[in-house]
Amino acid sequence: MKNKNKPFVSVIIPMYNLDKYILETLKSVLDQKCDCSYEIIVIDDNSTDNSFKVVQDFSYQHAEIKLLHNELIKGVSGCRNTGLNNAQGTWVAFLDGDDLWHESTISKKLAIAETNPEIEFLSSGYIDWFYQESISKSMQQQSNITPFIKNTKDNYFLIQSPVSSLIDCHQLAWTGTVFVKKSLTNKIGLFNDTYKMSQDRDYWLRLAAKTKYIAFITEDLSWYRKRSGSQTRRGIPGTVWMSKVLGNLINEPEFTPYKSKISKNLSEYHLNNSYYYSHNKDYIYAFVEALQSLRYNIRNTNSQKRILASLLLR
Repeated sequence: MKNKNKPFVSVIIPMYNLDKYILETLKSVLDQKCDCSYEIIVIDDNSTDNSFKVVQDFSYQHAEIKLLHNELIKGVSGCRNTGLNNAQGTWVAFLDGDDLWHESTISKKLAIAETNPEIEFLSSGYIDWFYQESISKSMQQQSNITPFIKNTKDNYFLIQSPVSSLIDCHQLAWTGTVFVKKSLTNKIGLFNDTYKMSQDRDYWLRLAAKTKYIAFITEDLSWYRKRSGSQTRRGIPGTVWMSKVLGNLINEPEFTPYKSKISKNLSEYHLNNSYYYSHNKDYIYAFVEALQSLRYNIRNTNSQKRILASLLLR
């Protein structure tokens, strides 16, 4: 029986100018086939369209929805932080305001949590949904995740080395799939809202450093709607922000055991950034990024070539 007095799961949904999509997202949560209670915390980031009124009107029919409003734009991380500060659930889940859940998302994740009390962090597969092009692709088809799932006999497996695994394969924890115990988020605090992108990857890595396992369900239980014009499809490579994220984490004590792996990734990220800036004829930044790439891997011959190329304005 559902406990109506205390939500067991708090679902945090940031919203900015999503009046065309938000109701579909909310309905995918309200349609969950589960016997636990939950709250849906929608944080409107000072939208300029009709988003706030759309959710406000809808919330009158659904007591599970709590609508909050930012007077000033805080960004997606600021919204998630507001959600965390207001969450009452034992578990916290994250979903963006245009993405969707399968109706069994909550029930399947909590079923695994109930049989594995030591688990504090769960994730699952998801669908990359290019809905304007009518294309859907399972993230589990990507080559870097195959080694993790190819020998799995059950519908889930335990990721034994959470930090190392998330560095190698960030798809193992995507925002719309993450369920985490509120007690674990309390250990590390809030999202870093100074990052414009990759804030979620930073947060998952910091959570991973504080937990023993991540349980990963080998079913696609979420849809990641990829829209033209959205931040993740504007052409700025994620490595620009991931190089900042890992550059900060490498100096934290919890990540000392992973310094070699992080350095290798940082070298490749900065190298990619150098190519990006060079392509945009910003040769000073291209040169600086190539130097940073070499700093983290002195043997990276491609970094050496990029230094020379940027000096030659190529």
